[in-house]
Amino acid sequence: MRSGYTLAEVLVAAAIGLLVFAIMIGIFRQLSVAGRLGESRISSQLRARQAARRVIPYLRFATAPNTAVEAIYYPDQDTTASNVVFSVPENLLETKPPFDPRSPVYYLYQIRHDTSSRKLILQDFYAPTKASTLAIDISAFNVTRNHLSGLVVRLRTEAKVRDGRGFDKVFPYEIDEAVEIPH
Repeated sequence: MRSGYTLAEVLVAAAIGLLVFAIMIGIFRQLSVAGRLGESRISSQLRARQAARRVIPYLRFATAPNTAVEAIYYPDQDTTASNVVFSVPENLLETKPPFDPRSPVYYLYQIRHDTSSRKLILQDFYAPTKASTLAIDISAFNVTRNHLSGLVVRLRTEAKVRDGRGFDKVFPYEIDEAVEIPH
C-alpha cells in the first residue's frame, strides 16, 4: 500500500482552500467597508454636535440692549437664513476689557456659514475682519426664527464613504436645536 495523495486529491484540496480564501477575502472587504462607513458616520455626527455645542451658547447669550430693539436682529420672524445677527453685552472675540454691568457696551455679532470653506464663523458685524472659526466641515447651517425670542438652528454634515465597488456615497447627518432667548 502506498502512502501519499493522488493528484486529484491535491487539486480538490487546493480548490477548497482557494474557495475558503476567496470567501474570507470577501468577508474582510465587506467588514472593512462597514467599518469605514460607521467611522465616517460617527465622525460626521461628532462634528455636528461639536458645532452645535459651540454655536448655541453664543445665541443663548444674546441680550437686547433696550426694550426698543430685540436681541436677534436677523433673521426676521418666520424666516430662515444661513446666518444669524445678534447683540451681546460682552466682546466675544476679545477678552479685555471685562464686562462692567454699570455701563454695558453692546456688540453686534454674526454667525454665518462660509460655503466655500465649509466653516461656521463668528464675526463682529461692523468689523468682519474680527472673526473666529467655530466649526469646520459643515455642509449647511440654517437658522429659523419661529417667534420673537426663539430660534431653531439646523446643522448638516456629510460623511463620504467609498463602497466595496469603489463608488463614493454621501451620508448626510442633520441636527436641529431649539434655542430660547430670554428677554
